[in-house]
Amino acid sequence: MVSQIKASACLLSWQRPYNMQRIVDHLRTMPFIDEIIIWNNNPVSLSVSGHNVRVIQSKCNIGGYGRYLCAQHAINEVIYTQDDDWIATDIKKLYESFCSDSSKITHGLIAKHFETKEKFDRGSAQVAYMGYGAFFKKEWIKVLESYVNKFGEDNLLYKHADWMFPLLRDQRHDTLCVEAEQLLGKNGLEALWIDSEFWSDAQEAERRVSKILGKVIHREKPETNLKPIKILRMQKNPIRKYILDKSEKAGIPIIIEPEELLKYAEKIGGQIGKTQKKLYDSGQGFKKVYYEDEETPDNACLSDIVENFNELKNSLRGTAIEPMLV
Repeated sequence: MVSQIKASACLLSWQRPYNMQRIVDHLRTMPFIDEIIIWNNNPVSLSVSGHNVRVIQSKCNIGGYGRYLCAQHAINEVIYTQDDDWIATDIKKLYESFCSDSSKITHGLIAKHFETKEKFDRGSAQVAYMGYGAFFKKEWIKVLESYVNKFGEDNLLYKHADWMFPLLRDQRHDTLCVEAEQLLGKNGLEALWIDSEFWSDAQEAERRVSKILGKVIHREKPETNLKPIKILRMQKNPIRKYILDKSEKAGIPIIIEPEELLKYAEKIGGQIGKTQKKLYDSGQGFKKVYYEDEETPDNACLSDIVENFNELKNSLRGTAIEPMLV
C-alpha cells in the first residue's frame, strides 16, 4: 500500500501558454497533488483557472532555473514537475515509484529515450530528464546554491538548471519508461534545444558541475576545429514567408488558424535542431546564416492578406511566433 504523500506541482510557462490550462486540468485529476504553482517567464500575463492554482510572475525570463525558484514557494516537501509541451500520462506510475524510494529523483523517459538511457550516465552522477514528469524533494534544490556561490546566477544556470540539478545530486536516479502525449511546441522555434549553443552549453554546465563536485563527471566531445565550419542557411522569418506564399497561391486574403502556424514552426524547428545536434555530435562546428527571400516583397503587409490578422496575433501573444507577425 503506497502512502498518500502530498505533492506540489511546480511548472514553467514561457512561450507555450496555450498548453498550460490543459496541463493544469490533467494535474488536478491526481489526488496526491493538492496545489499547482506556475512560474511564468513570459512578460505576457498568464491566466489559468482551477482550485489551488497560482501563477508567479517572473521579472524576466530566467529559463529552467524558474522551476526551482517556483519550488521554494511550495507548501509540500515533495515536488512534481514536467515541461509545458507534454501531457504526462504516467504520473501515477512515477508517484508510486517515488513513494517506494524517496532517496533519489524519480523521472520518466519515453520509450525512444529510455532505450538509450545510458547516455544520461555521468560516472557516479546521472542527468535526470524532468520534461516527461519527475518527483523530487524540495530540500534537494539547495544543491544549486553551490553553483550560485561559485558562478553566480548567470545565463548558463538559466539555460541548464535542469541539467545541473540532478548532476549535483551526484547519484543515480530512478528512471522509468513512461508514456506521454506530445502537445504543440516541443520543436517550436522557442524550444531551448534548438538554440545553436544548447549542446555546447550543456557540456560547459557539466564541466562546472565537475569543478563543484571535485571530480570529473562530464564527457568531452571531439574538438570542433578538426573539421571545417558548416554554414547553415536559414530563412530569417519562416512564418512570414509561409503566410506570404500561402496567400499568393490563394490569390485572395486568407484565414489562418494559430495552430497551423504553430505546427509549421514545429516542423522548421525540428529540422534546425536535429541538424545542429547531428553536427555537434560529429564534432563539426557550424554557423547560422539568416537570409531574406529575394522574391518576398518588402512592403507586404500581413494585416492586408490575412483576414483574421488581429485575432491571429492576439491568439499567439507571448509565443515565439508573435514577433514574426509584422
